[in-house]
Amino acid sequence: MQNVEVPLFLNVSGDPSLQIVDYIIHKYGNFQTLSLQGNAIQRALSIIQSVRQNATKSSHDWSALTFEWLNEWWTEVERNSPLLSSALQSPEREGGTGSPSYSPGSIKNLALQMGYSRAYLTRRLKEQWGETPGKVLRRSRLEEASRLLRTTNLKVGDIALKVGFSCSTSFVRSFNRIYGVSPLVYRHSNR
Repeated sequence: MQNVEVPLFLNVSGDPSLQIVDYIIHKYGNFQTLSLQGNAIQRALSIIQSVRQNATKSSHDWSALTFEWLNEWWTEVERNSPLLSSALQSPEREGGTGSPSYSPGSIKNLALQMGYSRAYLTRRLKEQWGETPGKVLRRSRLEEASRLLRTTNLKVGDIALKVGFSCSTSFVRSFNRIYGVSPLVYRHSNR
């Protein structure tokens, strides 16, 4: 049997549900691949069948079913879909360390990995997050740097190079702009 991709468009309301959807989209992007036999799709089909058979359930019951389905979706996406930030990773960099690749072609590579053209990716990210791919890439670099500052004893200059900055000066400036403190102050306050 061939895998068939069927687009599923969602319309949810209510703060808890919207928070789950926002989280999933932020972490995994707008498009995820779910197995047709997986729990999320099976639960969605079950809800659709319930709607067809018994549309008289209370709004509380429908909300509970929908919330359970959102949790199934979240669980399945976490288990089976790559993180959006992992699309920013390049196993070729430094012997397959998985460190982010920030070479000049990395935005193009990100678009290709996500199945988009660079122009389409730029447009979608601006619509979705209000950011260009370059800003998403920079944020990913700095998130990885903050993790390394919290969890390793690497020197700041080494971290700068590891996450793709060409010099520690531009790294410190960017880090300070986002986190409001220098990398060393951040490290000491987050240990």
